[in-house]
Amino acid sequence: MTTNYPLVDEKVLLPTQASGRLIRRHRRDLAEIPVPRAHEILVFRLGGSYVADSGRRSGDDPLLCDATSVTVVDTSAGVPVTVEVDVPSAEAEPFTLNVTFACTVTDPVAVVRAGLRDLPGVLLTRVRALPGLTETSGRYRLTQSHDLARALTARLTAYTEMEDAGLYGVTLGSVAVTVLSPEAVAELQRKQDEERRTMEAARELRDVKLAHDVLQAELKEMEQKLRRQEQAQEHLTRTQQRRFGYAEAEEDQVHAQTLAAEQAHFDREQATEEARAIDGNPLAADQMARARGEISSDEVAGRLRNDVSAQRERQYVVEDKEFEQDRIEAQLTREETREEKRHQQRLEQEKHQNTRELEAQKRRETREDAKAAAEEKRRDRELQRQRDHETRKALIARGHFDDQYIPAEALLTREPAAPDSALSPADDAAELEPGDKGQAAHPAGKPGDEENGRGPGPAGETSADGLGDLIAADDLGDVGEEERAR
Repeated sequence: MTTNYPLVDEKVLLPTQASGRLIRRHRRDLAEIPVPRAHEILVFRLGGSYVADSGRRSGDDPLLCDATSVTVVDTSAGVPVTVEVDVPSAEAEPFTLNVTFACTVTDPVAVVRAGLRDLPGVLLTRVRALPGLTETSGRYRLTQSHDLARALTARLTAYTEMEDAGLYGVTLGSVAVTVLSPEAVAELQRKQDEERRTMEAARELRDVKLAHDVLQAELKEMEQKLRRQEQAQEHLTRTQQRRFGYAEAEEDQVHAQTLAAEQAHFDREQATEEARAIDGNPLAADQMARARGEISSDEVAGRLRNDVSAQRERQYVVEDKEFEQDRIEAQLTREETREEKRHQQRLEQEKHQNTRELEAQKRRETREDAKAAAEEKRRDRELQRQRDHETRKALIARGHFDDQYIPAEALLTREPAAPDSALSPADDAAELEPGDKGQAAHPAGKPGDEENGRGPGPAGETSADGLGDLIAADDLGDVGEEERAR
C-alpha cells in the first residue's frame, strides 16, 4: 500500500516580519518552503483560498509572505494504491480481495482542500460500496478464485468510470483485482517470511564479505607497502655495496649468516622438542628413569657431567664464532676505509684532468672566435670596396663627372682586385669624352664631411653617403628638365 500519497508533506508557515531601514517590506526565508521534485507541486493556503504554485518564486513574493501553510502534492501518473477486503464465498471460508487502483492527481487544490490523507481508506469504502459485491462473491467456491477476480474486475472498472467524480481531484485509471484463498494467503505469508529471512541472511553475508574484502584490501596494501619498503632498503643497500665494491662479499656474508641463523634456529627447535617431550627437565627425566630402574645413579651422574662438559664446549664454540665474526668485521672496516681513500684520490685526479681539458677547450674556442671575427671583418671590407666601386661606376655612367677631371688613379685607388669588376686607367680614359679631360675637379666638401661620410674620402674618393646624395640630386635634375620641356 502506498504511503504519503497524494499529500507528500504539509508545513505550517509562521507570519513574516517587515524588515528594512528606508523601505520596510515583508520577506520569507526560502528555507521554510519545501523544494518540490519534478512530479510534485506546491499548494499554498491564503485564508480560506488555495493557490497551486510551481515553487519558482522569490522570498518577497506576496504569495509566500501571506501564506499560512504549504502542502506538497504528488502528481505522478498511474500511482498504484492497493486495498484489501474480505468477501464471503460459497463455502465457509471467505475470499480475500486485493484491489489495486492506478491513481492520478488532476486537481491538486481539490485534493488539499479535501485533506485527502487516507486515500486507501476512501478506496476501501468505494470497494465495499460496490453494488452486489457480496452477492457476486457468494456464488463462487474457493477453487474459483480466478473467475471471481475477472468478474469483480469488470464490475469495479465500470463502477469506477461512473463514480470517478467523488474522489476530490483524483482520477482512477485501471483496476486490478486479485483473489486470495485462505491457503494462498498462508502460503503468501510463508513466502514473504522466507524471502525476508533470505534477504536478511544475504544482507548479513554481504556485510561479512564486505568487511572481509576491506580487511583483505588493507592487508594487501600493508603487504605492498612493506614490500616496497623492503625493496627500497634492499636497493639502497645494494647501491652502497656496489659503490664501494663490496657487493659480492656482503652477499656471501649475509648468506653465511642466514645459514648460521637457520642452523641455530633448527638446533633450538630440536632442543625445544626434546625438552618438551620430557617436560623440559632432563635431570628429572634421568631421575625418573633411575627410579624405574632403567639406569643407575652412576649413569645419571655421568650424563650430568657429560651435559656440563658439552655445555662448556658449546660455549667455547660460540665464543670462537663471535671472535671470528668480530675479526672479519674489523678487517672489512679497514678495507672499506682504504677503498674510500683510494676513491677520493681518483676523484681528485679526475677533477684536475677535467679542469685542464676545459681550459684547453676554452683557449681553442677563443682562437677560433678571433679567427672567425677577423675573416668576417675582411669580408666586410671587401664587400664595402666592391659596393664603392659599383657606385663610382654608376655615377660615371650617369654623367655626374662629365664636367670634371678626375684622375683614373683616384677612382681606382680602393677598387677590388677582381679582374672582372676593376677598371684600368686606359678604360677610364676611353670612357671619358675628349672635352671633359681638361675640366676642373668637383669642389671638395667642407671640413669634417669626410668623417661624417658626406665629403670625399682619401685620394679624392667619395663616400657611400655622398654618392647617394649625388644620385638623388641627379634624379631631381632630370625631373626639372622634363618640367621645363613641357
